[in-house]
Amino acid sequence: MKTRSHGGQRIFPAGRAWVRRSGLLVLDGWDRLRGRRPPLLPPRRLMEDVGWGAFREFGEAFLEQARELGGLRPSDRVLEIGCGVGRMAIPMADYLSTGAYEGLDVNRRAIRWCQRHVTPRHPDFRFHFVDLFNQRYNRRGSIPAASFRFPYPDEAFDFVFLTSVFTHMLPLDLRHYIAEIARVLRPGRRCLLTLFLLDDVASGLVAAGGGLPRFSFTLDGAACACRIADRHNPEAAIAYPETDLLEWLSAAGLPAVPPVHYGTWSGRADGRWYQDVLVVERVRNRDCRGAAADSSCPTA
Repeated sequence: MKTRSHGGQRIFPAGRAWVRRSGLLVLDGWDRLRGRRPPLLPPRRLMEDVGWGAFREFGEAFLEQARELGGLRPSDRVLEIGCGVGRMAIPMADYLSTGAYEGLDVNRRAIRWCQRHVTPRHPDFRFHFVDLFNQRYNRRGSIPAASFRFPYPDEAFDFVFLTSVFTHMLPLDLRHYIAEIARVLRPGRRCLLTLFLLDDVASGLVAAGGGLPRFSFTLDGAACACRIADRHNPEAAIAYPETDLLEWLSAAGLPAVPPVHYGTWSGRADGRWYQDVLVVERVRNRDCRGAAADSSCPTA
């Protein structure tokens, strides 16, 4: 285990995390004393994983992405899987003038903050804690992701989105989520997700030692050639072969809407965003699951 030296003393990772959290608590307390913190800006300690410097700006940029690529409308009923502390939901609250929003997350503290601060101002925005096991975010979780049924009826949503969720999911869990997304998404409507995709270009850059994170390892026992950044904690970051992922999505009735919007994570110079962005659309006929986007399966 690597350590850092400070003043002649070694500080282990757990100690560094404690020091960092303590510092954030002090800054949060100072914000409260000054009364200068906007009511819908979460405390720093809850934004640690997403970064507080561009919290609002990132959320507003995603809203434009959802409108442009996902076809989001002000009247839509929206599901966010992995809503965190509301970085996407808060800008969306003003846009969904006649719509509604449901957010799910494994972070209990983040959900509690959203319930206390966002929902009272926007009653149609509801947030729910799900006690799923995740090696990175919820090690004490009691529910396996591969058996979790989204708590909604079939075809309940017009738009579903996941930002950096599949980047932390093992193949079995991911394929189950794909099936659940297909179940709750209305035919003809879209799901937008961000992830790490391995096409020929990205695979070549990764093989040459490029990319951030560095996917240096293969996932043992996986049914696909997915790569991981940490062999001791595979869910820290996972990259999936593009062909396999598109096949799984299409088989579930969620063919991709071209083009794939590649990000800069692998070292590409022409990416618009950091992670790759993929948009899929629910086929209109349930009997046509697995049909390609250009097949004879009816679309109206």
